[in-house]
Amino acid sequence: MTHDAAARVPETTRAHRRSTWKLLAGGGAACAAILLIVNLFDEAPTPLARRLVQPPSITVEPSDNSYLAIVGFEAARDQDVVEAGLRLVAEHRAAAQADPLGEQRAKSLASAFPARRAPDRIAFAGDADALCDIAGPSCLADSARRGEEIREMLDANAVLVARYESIQRMSGYANTAAVDVYRWLLAPSSFHATFNLLLARAALDAQHSHLDRALDFLARDMAFWRRVMASGSPLVDVQIAARAFTSEVGLLSEIIAAPSIDIAPHAARLRAMLAPLRADEFDLSRTLEREFEVRTLMLSDLGALARRSPAEALPEAVPHWLVPLLYKRQATVNRTAALYERMQLVAHARPGEFERRRTELDAFVREQEDPDYHWIYDPVGKAVSASTPLLIDAIAASFDLAAYVNLVRASLELRLAAVGDADVEIFLLRAAPETRNPYSGLPFSWDPNTRTLSFGAASAASRDLGITEVRLVR
Repeated sequence: MTHDAAARVPETTRAHRRSTWKLLAGGGAACAAILLIVNLFDEAPTPLARRLVQPPSITVEPSDNSYLAIVGFEAARDQDVVEAGLRLVAEHRAAAQADPLGEQRAKSLASAFPARRAPDRIAFAGDADALCDIAGPSCLADSARRGEEIREMLDANAVLVARYESIQRMSGYANTAAVDVYRWLLAPSSFHATFNLLLARAALDAQHSHLDRALDFLARDMAFWRRVMASGSPLVDVQIAARAFTSEVGLLSEIIAAPSIDIAPHAARLRAMLAPLRADEFDLSRTLEREFEVRTLMLSDLGALARRSPAEALPEAVPHWLVPLLYKRQATVNRTAALYERMQLVAHARPGEFERRRTELDAFVREQEDPDYHWIYDPVGKAVSASTPLLIDAIAASFDLAAYVNLVRASLELRLAAVGDADVEIFLLRAAPETRNPYSGLPFSWDPNTRTLSFGAASAASRDLGITEVRLVR
């Protein structure tokens, strides 16, 4: 528009435009003011949030707490592993209290757990990381191939082997470390290496006429890991226990399927070892309470957490400068508590109810994620709680483990009864409940072409591990 044309625009039109812009600006300012006023106050804690954040009651005596012995596993030869574990727990608690969100500790990885770098600590000698892993090759075949190497490692790590076997006999397990957003205090790598080594030893024993000795170790160790899974410990503890237990069930599956190994004299013991998981061994509802403690700590200072780990703290679409203005910590904790309660309902379900409850949880999450007029209050917190990681795959994996135990038990009963391929389905229809798929209550799927029993896993992790099928003995 030229200057002359602009000059011909009626004054009333220009006035109307000015007034429209003033109205829009005033409306925007009013909306911003309302948004800020609404967000001046936080909520009070709900009864649910107070219940979920209560720390667990630790009733295990330190002298019988296998967690402490595992944490202190690498202590010097003249040190007690439980006392070493107590020192590490105290060291970790002090570091977590001084730096709750890990801002300072993240700057210096070398500052973590100095006691574990003591020059006199006992480190594992050899490479046992790939031995008998459930996701790896056959434990029996791999152990036979590396037999001499395994025997050398057993000699070189005699102290750690003795320590591991003493831990098996401890009846309690309680993770007594501080709740820590930055780093849980976990078992050292030498503990996992010793487990792998002893599992490989059991595989060797089973192939060299020492099945009784192999089953002695496996029975003690599987009972130990069942205690850990039933302890209501943080998720990482339970997942470590489940992984070890799964590897041992996998080795039993191989032994059952090996025609050269006579299992008949050990039928009663094998049945006891493959007893169905109890509800408290696959129910993660108490574990979710420990995870809620961590989440609550993360929500205590989103600004500090965002400085250390932006992706962990805030959804990508939420600018950091909004946090001090439009984030209400307790309201967000209350909303997150409601989500964790829904996840607890899924975890506490019977296997046959799992899919229905998971569907109900998905619907609840979608409802919470849809922005509506309620989002005028604590919009940052609602965005954060909507992005809270769902632990459904971990819950599903625990149900899949229960199914895997029954699956291997079914293969055991088929071998002991010497059932022919043509009669497998009829046998399973008449067999006891512990040989059935706990999801459906029906027999496992049978494929006569591949001679495998299988089930449909609820967890992607279970499918990746390959625990959804077992091959019968030829």
